[in-house]
Amino acid sequence: APANCRSPSVVDLSWSACPGATGYEVEVYAAGSDSPAFRQVTAGTFSHPPLSSLPAGELRWRVRALIGPTPAPWAAERSVTIAEAGIG
Repeated sequence: APANCRSPSVVDLSWSACPGATGYEVEVYAAGSDSPAFRQVTAGTFSHPPLSSLPAGELRWRVRALIGPTPAPWAAERSVTIAEAGIG
């Protein structure tokens, strides 16, 4: 299984810490979609709890740091493939 895939329907997202970040904004997109399937702001951490309830197939995700209320530019998108839809 890929390093960021714990089981076919659960995904762990992590990234390098950004100096001065007070939080991070994470978005996950289904392939071919411009609307996020998942979006959340996390406080002061550089990982995200495992995600479930995501659609099967290739997903794109991106993250950006928040420095106080100001968002930094988005990091390069990454992708992961979900073998089967989540049940959560």
